[in-house]
Amino acid sequence: MREESRFVERGRIAEPDHCEKCKKARTFEIVHNYCQFTDKQHVKLQETPETVPEGETPQTIQLQAFEMDVDFVKPGDRIELVGIYRAVGNRVNSSQRTLKNIYKTFIDVITYVKTDKKRYNDNEN
Repeated sequence: MREESRFVERGRIAEPDHCEKCKKARTFEIVHNYCQFTDKQHVKLQETPETVPEGETPQTIQLQAFEMDVDFVKPGDRIELVGIYRAVGNRVNSSQRTLKNIYKTFIDVITYVKTDKKRYNDNEN
């Protein structure tokens, strides 16, 4: 039995196609009991209420945090973040390559910075 290390790259495991030693194709299988996995968290970011024009709904965007950034922020925290803005096409049917004209957008978090120690509270008025 031969072991090989692979990293999870944004939620996907780059499985090896063939063994470098014996040169056979598709001879590897994942043994989950020996695997080490990383954390991933989906966070919803919303505009602060005081920056939203009166009568409008605050804009939101989905964030994806990995490893050390998981559980760093809690609901109500005010933050600034550095990340990578991504747009991913939606498939019309999962078995086809055709994409819709609408894209899912999200941000891959690189780092968070808490801007205010206190959380947002509706009763601050």
